[in-house]
Amino acid sequence: MKLRTWTASDITRGTKVLVRIDANVDLVRGRAVIGKYDKIAKTLPEIVKLRERGAAIILMTHLGRPRGKQTEFSVTPIALAMGKALGVKIMMADDVAGKDAEWLAMHLAAGEVMMLENLRFDKREEKNDPEFAKLLAKMGEVYVNNAFGVCHRAHASVSAITKFLPSFAGGLLAEEVKQLSAPLKKKTILIVGGNKLETKVPLLSTLGVQADLVIVGSGLLPAFKKGRTSVEAKKVIKLLGDRLRLPLDTRVDHRGKIIDVGRATEQIMPVWFKGAKTIIWNGPLGLVEERAGAAGTKALMKAIVGAAGARSIVGGGSTVGLVENSSFASKFTLLSTGGGAMLEFLSGEVMPGLEPLIV
Repeated sequence: MKLRTWTASDITRGTKVLVRIDANVDLVRGRAVIGKYDKIAKTLPEIVKLRERGAAIILMTHLGRPRGKQTEFSVTPIALAMGKALGVKIMMADDVAGKDAEWLAMHLAAGEVMMLENLRFDKREEKNDPEFAKLLAKMGEVYVNNAFGVCHRAHASVSAITKFLPSFAGGLLAEEVKQLSAPLKKKTILIVGGNKLETKVPLLSTLGVQADLVIVGSGLLPAFKKGRTSVEAKKVIKLLGDRLRLPLDTRVDHRGKIIDVGRATEQIMPVWFKGAKTIIWNGPLGLVEERAGAAGTKALMKAIVGAAGARSIVGGGSTVGLVENSSFASKFTLLSTGGGAMLEFLSGEVMPGLEPLIV
């Protein structure tokens, strides 16, 4: 898939550019922390590039799932953190598409940057409302989507807005789509973690059947328990057959609850990954919130980066977060900025945020 990207002729000095970013991150004591490999850090180069062109930049993002306008979901901490990282003041609008936002956008000069309030403060965003999209578009002259993580959502700032402005993919979005569009070469391995098998069946039914090996984490193991195999597990077994790999053993806590894969499983991982050409990973193998439940996932990271010549793709907020904070981050081919978006893309779903940008 090839996306339409902007060129120098599309954005001249003073052009007002609406940029959809994905800065939906957890705040730490009311502050946004930008890491070396996280999704906010990855949006910064595009902003630098646009400022070098002399663009007047209007940033748009959502944060969390607010019910109306809630102070704790304000994106002001994100604007402050991004401004500090860029070395430029990011002016913060008091509203999303109201008078304050319009006034700031109208007076925005070449090279200046502003940010709209949390898009989800306006209920029309998630309804893909064309009138709301028109209000957003009114503030700019060009639209750039650099938020892969929301491209599977039919939201106004992602989909409807493209009907009202010349629209392009940003560099981050284009590169991620390019990486994910690469063919799945044999041997392809899919690793699926988490703890609710019913939510994984669609993925296993599409991407899983294309893989040569599918490894599941300890949280999904109870569904495959002998004598009590769930309906979903039976369907997965029928779909995948001998390509399915369950943990050989597990670790349990003092209550007897499974919290991780065991030592034997950790030791066989390099064998499973031998000869792999593509590795796709979504979801930790254990209960990584607990120290005793993180060993298997750490061993998995080591095994993945140790698979010589393999393209390694990681998606899912908690999974990417684990990798970002590890010593292995730079060794993965792609730390996807979208969990659900990545899985839908790889499953062949039509994504409303990408469709209008396809060349």
